[in-house]
Amino acid sequence: MNQDLRLQSCLCGTPEERVMRLDEHLSHIRRLLECDKELARRLGFKVQPKNHGDKNRLLKFAEYSGPDNDTLELLDTHAQNWYHQPLQFWGNFLAVDCDVSIDPQEQIYKAFLQSTHDHA
Repeated sequence: MNQDLRLQSCLCGTPEERVMRLDEHLSHIRRLLECDKELARRLGFKVQPKNHGDKNRLLKFAEYSGPDNDTLELLDTHAQNWYHQPLQFWGNFLAVDCDVSIDPQEQIYKAFLQSTHDHA
């Protein structure tokens, strides 16, 4: 309770002053957590600056070279049909290799092995 009152007393004044003080507190907390990874890992919260992931998202977007050849081929093959009958997009023709009797994790593992084999 005492901590709550201290924090509340720091957050009086104009909205701009409160923002400035709270930003300062959060910045101190963020630096503390950067230095103490174990503490940060155990907490139920993260303290990150606004828009901290924007740079990485923009870089990934700039590096994106478009869909792979298999996706383009799939689109070329079925685009007209999907255009005229959109509900067929959700049909099961894409799931030909999917076996519901096999554990999904096993299917993912087999797909991974196949993809690494195909690209070896």
